[in-house]
Amino acid sequence: MKGTGLPPNRIVFSERFACPVSGFTIEEIAPRLFSFNAPQGACPSCDGLGEKLHFDTQLIVPNPALSIKKGAVVPWAKSNPPSPYYMQVLGSLARHFEFDLDTPWNELSEHHQDVILNGTQGLPVTLRFQDGRKSYEVKKPFEGVVGNLKRRMLQTESAWMQEELAKFQAAAPCETCHGARLKPEALAVKIAGEDISISTRRSVGDALEFSRVSARSSTRRRARLPNRSSRKSSSGSASSTMSGSTISISTGPAARCPAAKASAFVSPARSARA
Repeated sequence: MKGTGLPPNRIVFSERFACPVSGFTIEEIAPRLFSFNAPQGACPSCDGLGEKLHFDTQLIVPNPALSIKKGAVVPWAKSNPPSPYYMQVLGSLARHFEFDLDTPWNELSEHHQDVILNGTQGLPVTLRFQDGRKSYEVKKPFEGVVGNLKRRMLQTESAWMQEELAKFQAAAPCETCHGARLKPEALAVKIAGEDISISTRRSVGDALEFSRVSARSSTRRRARLPNRSSRKSSSGSASSTMSGSTISISTGPAARCPAAKASAFVSPARSARA
């Protein structure tokens, strides 16, 4: 191991589930560590969902051929006419950064688009407002349209407002687990160089073959994975994945009929719990 002063062919095992070089530690390896439905295994960033909602700029500006005055920034232009407050904010930005509100969005520079969407990154800007006969100026950083939407989503208690703001959100893979849904400690456990998320993305047929090949090189046979894979493979779902997200039965009526009968007979107790 590098950094330990041991011979290169020496393999060191830890009884404390810790790396002697980096100090990385994990809890005792148990089934709950590999479950994204359990707090012990779920990715802390996405709570085990594998994806997070974010405000999508393509939904915020769906028609880049429009100018800001004609409603290019949809969340701030849904009212007709657009909100005077938001238009005055954008007008102040246009004066400060020297762009025109009548210019089509796709003709604005990337810098101007970024300032409008993501804000001034702490740079104070003079915002000028006209409230009837009264006018006033405020000098402060601009949070950006995206920042404004995020803040309103966090602060609102209105279900209607949350639903309206959600129209401008899209799902993207979690930046921490990259869609694996598990915490880094669980993904650090590998078999044949692969973590459990890679195995669950395989089709059942491929997972069965992988388990058989891995079993040949291991002194301990995996008991649960081969059995589950064998049951799925023999029932005609070899094209489904072990994660269960895209299960499909594809070997004809002979396989579909038993599955249909099985799904039809659900006990009242199970129905009540569901």
